[in-house]
Amino acid sequence: MPDTRWDEVKQLFNEVVSLAPQDRKVFLEELAQRSSHLHQEVVALLTSHEAADKGSFLKSLKHKNSADLEETISLANLPTLDKNGEGEDALSMNTMSTAAPIEESSYIGELGDYSLIEQLGRGGMGVVYKAYQKKLRRTVALKVIGSGSLCAPEDIARFHIEAEAAARLNHPGIVPVYDVGEHEGTHYYSMECVEGDSLAKYVGANNPRLDPRRVTQMIEKVCRAVQYAHDRAVIHRDLKPANIMVDKEGQPRLTDFGLAKVLQEEEGLTMTGQVMGTPNYMAPEQAKGQVDQISNRTDVYSLGATLYALLSGAPPFVGKNLMETLRKVESAAPEPLSFHGSPVPLDLWTICEKSLAKRPEDRYESAGAMADDLERYLSGFPIAARAVGPWMRFYRWCQRNTLVAALIGAVMGTMLVATIVSISFAIQTKSALRRAEYNRGQLERALDDAFISVSENDLSDEPGTQQVRRRLLTIAEKYYDELSSTDQISPAYVANAAYLLGRVQSSLGMDEEAEQSFKKAISSQTGLAHKPASTIDSRMALAATYNELAKLGEKAWNVRLDEANEVAQAGLHSWREHSQNCLDCRTQALAESPNRRDLKRLEANAKMNLGLSHVAQGRENPQGTDFAEAERLLQEANETFRELNEQAENDPLVQKDLARGLAALARLRDAEAEALANSDPEAYESLLRKSLELRSQAAETIASLPVESVSAETQMMLATSYQLCGESHVQLGEFNEAVAAYKSNMHVMQQLLMTNPSVFKYREGVARAQFMLSQLLFALQDNEGYDYTVEFHHSLVDGLAIDPENEKAADLLYEYTTAIADSLAQAELVPEAVEALNHARNLLVDLQILGGDRSIIENTIERLDRKIEELQGLESTT
Repeated sequence: MPDTRWDEVKQLFNEVVSLAPQDRKVFLEELAQRSSHLHQEVVALLTSHEAADKGSFLKSLKHKNSADLEETISLANLPTLDKNGEGEDALSMNTMSTAAPIEESSYIGELGDYSLIEQLGRGGMGVVYKAYQKKLRRTVALKVIGSGSLCAPEDIARFHIEAEAAARLNHPGIVPVYDVGEHEGTHYYSMECVEGDSLAKYVGANNPRLDPRRVTQMIEKVCRAVQYAHDRAVIHRDLKPANIMVDKEGQPRLTDFGLAKVLQEEEGLTMTGQVMGTPNYMAPEQAKGQVDQISNRTDVYSLGATLYALLSGAPPFVGKNLMETLRKVESAAPEPLSFHGSPVPLDLWTICEKSLAKRPEDRYESAGAMADDLERYLSGFPIAARAVGPWMRFYRWCQRNTLVAALIGAVMGTMLVATIVSISFAIQTKSALRRAEYNRGQLERALDDAFISVSENDLSDEPGTQQVRRRLLTIAEKYYDELSSTDQISPAYVANAAYLLGRVQSSLGMDEEAEQSFKKAISSQTGLAHKPASTIDSRMALAATYNELAKLGEKAWNVRLDEANEVAQAGLHSWREHSQNCLDCRTQALAESPNRRDLKRLEANAKMNLGLSHVAQGRENPQGTDFAEAERLLQEANETFRELNEQAENDPLVQKDLARGLAALARLRDAEAEALANSDPEAYESLLRKSLELRSQAAETIASLPVESVSAETQMMLATSYQLCGESHVQLGEFNEAVAAYKSNMHVMQQLLMTNPSVFKYREGVARAQFMLSQLLFALQDNEGYDYTVEFHHSLVDGLAIDPENEKAADLLYEYTTAIADSLAQAELVPEAVEALNHARNLLVDLQILGGDRSIIENTIERLDRKIEELQGLESTT
């Protein structure tokens, strides 16, 4: 058979093998009408494929249970082994991960080191099994590609590209690959077995639906994971609900890189005109078989199709058969989500519509850009995408239907020009009317809203907001300069503008500028608050500004190099002074309206902040009265939080305050214990245990918050609580408990890192937890410590891949790795120590091919080389 004919036969086979039985029958009937020769060849391949599955591969396994094996064989013709869903998008890897050995009687066969338990799914590129890896005593998902006539060299090469593509991706939102290998002609790779369902569970007329906000949160995280893959030159090409697992913590995990395109590495493997992907979710360029047009925006389309399906319950395009579906993907417009009866906001539909654009250049430029828009929506910011108006719809339709468009254009040209002129005149008239209606009250409200929109909540670490806030800061500064020089705006609005401007500056790390803005606000607010006719609002506005100045002081103290540092000491003084001023203002306001719950809550927060400043002062002078004053203030604050929580049970705002109050008391116990570490070991241990109990309560309180009320700030609180619990367990010599705490800490930090990989403090938190876990597990003589060593290597090297000039990432990589190596060397495991150093070194060497300034990377490689030489010298002398 000529090569071109064989390519066409294989293309048709790849299409039909992944179809459900009914769709497969329709496909083959259409193919028979089109070409009897092609039909015969494809049917022959299907017959061989089924025979190979039943004979060649499965018969080569060591059978443990013939009944289970026959059941697996009987199901081998199905596109998936569907236990909880229906159709193509059914569960692909729904299983529980366990490290416990499984009864041998439950195995259906063996493949090298793997005992096969059950088949989970199958497709054109292979079969997925639940398997038990004997050497490492863990349950995995094992994907295999059998031998036979269909396994040409290019198929095997593609299978290994898939495995290698997934293996190079170290991201909490992507299911990791553990092992790649071959056994007696059968190629395989193993990956983590995820406990949970796929998002396909929520697609279908009779299936449950997720809340639109929850859908948005999950797809935003998937977009971040996809962007991570794109940054490493990997395009998925088969994104759909069935390939997104939801783990037991409710986090989405991307899997199945069966069609992954590795840029610049797959040359020659993809046949021209081959349709690859899942029709309902594939981009138009995929539907047309335009392989050379596949790009990162192809995945953006599939992300949009997945978002659409989860919001509406059905994919954007569904035909009676494969060919009709492909035609719709190429030329039809998706129905607006409102047609499906979904209560979906316009902004979400706009995001869907932009990502589903037929032309790649009309979609989001990247998965990260789509994630940014989803995050803007979640945070209440205006989205970047603009709704597609009727004229743009018409324009895009014309691009797809050029002949009909030309005829319509010839008839409508004159009418269009007249319409545009009329609309332009109407706009000008309305603009003049708006200018005439402009007045001071409207200006004040508009300016108030404008400043709040760029300063409300500390979102400097939230994805997509940093650049936006910097741009808006420039506008805000310009407006403030104009406001302060006019008498058209009331002093209260000018002061509020200065306050909000300071918050923006503070959130962007511009602390000196922020301090000046807050002081300008206070100069106006003080006069307003002390007037005889002053209101509660004016006192609370002044208190809020004092609170921001106190935060700046606390920040200066926390980043101190040593406690004698003049800047740090000034920060501590400012923290304490402005916390006291804030408390005074809030106490005065509460005295005027003693039954207001919001005022009680804010006064308690002021007491807590002032108490923490006394804790910091007490660390310097443990013999003074600061610890006693901190105790009084923190106990009063916590008592108020408890009362408010009892009055309004499950109020997330109060629950967060309660968690902060418990954590603040834990900080006091830590400081008290620190002062007694050498003089009274028994009291030291008692205080540490009290601190541990308080932090555990704080973590439980945060963990119980409803999902919709959890922000990046609360996640950081939770992660910090777990981290400090781990530190306390280490100090108490409770290493197993410390491991559990650090694993919880790592998991929360990974969720934050998933949200925005560019925020280094999240990556640093993940790497710190992984380093501590490796140290602790080595101390417990658990070889899992090696796994966490590799993980913190990847976490920090990925940070350098994003920013090669990140000196802190390089320093942490060196410090953590050498600390592990020293521990291994002390345990007389010098070869393992050298291996750990070499692993970090080799990852850095791989980064050098990216180009640009690599001086920090090169310097770190040199430092690691010197450490390797030192240990090798040590090994040669022993």
